[in-house]
Amino acid sequence: MLDKGTYYLYETKCPDYYVKNEEPDVFEITENGQKVIIDIKNKPAEAKIDVEKTGIIQAQPNDEIRYDFNTVANNSNVPVDNFTMTDNLPYEYIEMKKLFTGIYSDEVSFNVLYKTNLTDDYVLLKEDLNSKVNNYVDFEEIELQEGEVITDFKLEFGTVPVGFHAETTPFMFAKVRPTVKPDDVWTNKVSLNATYLDVELEDKDEWTTKSYGKELEVENQKLPRTGM
Repeated sequence: MLDKGTYYLYETKCPDYYVKNEEPDVFEITENGQKVIIDIKNKPAEAKIDVEKTGIIQAQPNDEIRYDFNTVANNSNVPVDNFTMTDNLPYEYIEMKKLFTGIYSDEVSFNVLYKTNLTDDYVLLKEDLNSKVNNYVDFEEIELQEGEVITDFKLEFGTVPVGFHAETTPFMFAKVRPTVKPDDVWTNKVSLNATYLDVELEDKDEWTTKSYGKELEVENQKLPRTGM
């Protein structure tokens, strides 16, 4: 039995698929033996993640082109697990060169992995990077076999809190292969995945680029007359 006074009731755990109340419920006991009924209400969980990618519209063979991941975010009102961004490269047309991982709203450790046309599983490239640092990852340092190319890479963040998002845009550079022909078209695809309890979350985006041929124009010029 509680004595007279003001009390603060903190919620330490809530049902699955609901959001725990961070603010306490306040109640007062004014006389001994008083019964107090407290109605605790929880908001339902809303799980949503977002990714957005942009790039260049046209490019030529041997150009170095940039893609930006304008949005990488947990827009849920709950933390989510296995927060992972995966980029699928159109490797027949472009070659992965380098990545700047961006700076994020909250500090977590994350890994960078890659996959090639000769590997069945992802290979760890960088481990325990700090999300508050705009890390530079050089994919040209990877020793590839003859005929081996990078087909995918991903950033594994693990569990991220509510509102986790990129504050400084992550971006990558790729080189257009010299074998690309005029009017070739390729699409770079990105997916963002996470889990909340037994719910699988996914968002996708893509950017399409077209090659173009550029003809060299030569003006006709009259040569100066020489001789007698």
